[in-house]
Amino acid sequence: MRPVPISSLVVVMLIYGVGMSLEAKVHPVPITATTDCTACHQDKTQGKNVHPAVQMGCTTCHRVLDRKGISYVEMEGGGPPALCLECHADKKAGPHLAAHPLTFNLPPLAGTLEPRFLSCTACHNPHVSRFAHLLTKAESGGKGQNLCLDCHTTGTNVPTGGSRHVAIDSGCDTCHVLHKQGSPIADEFLFHLTKTVSQLCTDCHQASSPKLQSAHHNLPFATANCTNCHDPHSSSASGLAQKNVHPPYGAGKCESCHTGSSGSELTFASGGGSALCFGCHQQTQQQVQNTLVQHAALTFTDSCTRCHNPHASRNAALITPDPVRACESCHQAQQRLEMTAQVAHAPVFDIHKGCTICHTSHGGVVVNLLREPAAQTCLVCHTDLALTRSASKNIPVFGGKIAISRSYLLQIEKVSLHQAHTEGLPDPRDTKRTITCVTCHVPHGGGKGLLITGTTRTENLCLDCHSLNDL
Repeated sequence: MRPVPISSLVVVMLIYGVGMSLEAKVHPVPITATTDCTACHQDKTQGKNVHPAVQMGCTTCHRVLDRKGISYVEMEGGGPPALCLECHADKKAGPHLAAHPLTFNLPPLAGTLEPRFLSCTACHNPHVSRFAHLLTKAESGGKGQNLCLDCHTTGTNVPTGGSRHVAIDSGCDTCHVLHKQGSPIADEFLFHLTKTVSQLCTDCHQASSPKLQSAHHNLPFATANCTNCHDPHSSSASGLAQKNVHPPYGAGKCESCHTGSSGSELTFASGGGSALCFGCHQQTQQQVQNTLVQHAALTFTDSCTRCHNPHASRNAALITPDPVRACESCHQAQQRLEMTAQVAHAPVFDIHKGCTICHTSHGGVVVNLLREPAAQTCLVCHTDLALTRSASKNIPVFGGKIAISRSYLLQIEKVSLHQAHTEGLPDPRDTKRTITCVTCHVPHGGGKGLLITGTTRTENLCLDCHSLNDL
């Protein structure tokens, strides 16, 4: 950001005066802090639902300033969300807790360049409303009527032959509550649900229903996470099936994997476990069994279903519950890091990207199951090389094994001062080791900007290898 000239600051201070924000608005007539605002603004005090702060007086949220006989009005505390949180402190999410954002940016409107910054008043009227919680619209109805659909498209534009959850017509608040917060490890908090998934579903879909029991082969499902197989809003397939479906399941060929049932348990062909999956997925079997660097989970877990849903999933490769939490079920140190890191490596804890951007899941040839040696892996995103190789919207990387969107790559900070820190140079602190990106940066998350290692100042890290004369 360019520095603001002192002369410009002086002009601003002369016009607005010290203590007045640039957001202050000129009031059409002179007023004071004791003026009865309701003489003109009765519409701000009368309605089905009135903000309690209105009864406390306008100056609870507004401040009146006088500059040379001209009245200015501005928000106290800098306005939302800080002003709102002075009373509604419970709506502020704690560190690393999932909650609906209080502030967020939207793309620019057509014909403009500036992104739109939204806050509490994007959803709530600060004075009166005919809707509960002072919402500006209802949480039900179609586009233009439903407040949530101003930002979300969930459940809209269902294709011919698809399916739509009728609960949507009852309103988004049937299942969701916006300001609930808790660990993002649980779907209940990650998706702002009023209850756990199984509790929500069985509120309407009785587990004792003969039709439902038959559809689930008379096996217990009352405590299952229904969204592992079903999209809770809409689907291009019937039965709200998730968009990624295991072909035998989609074709109704249950006998491809199941031989029947014994009591409340299904029986499996080939004894079940990985042997059953490898009957079709032979290339994966070869990778798992013949790889140079094995994924430890596959050496003690004889079941692919620890990471993959055998029926359907919202995620590619039928990953369950998502590309981050599937890994965290074993890698609990990373789970703790997600909850505590002050600075997180962006793709690591993004449920739409996750660990497999950088790591292979079934086995590889590089230590830590990286797709390439450390520096090459990092430089895929942190240089412009991938961007120059392809003009497509989704750019293939790592030999085409995965694709990353161009818009995502354009946002990532590119390296500059690292040209001398070439992969393969000996580490002066330990000549048996070579310098890589992780010599100075932690790959998942930490407590310092730029993901710098250690707890000391950045320059002290440099002095581990360099003398002051070198810098």
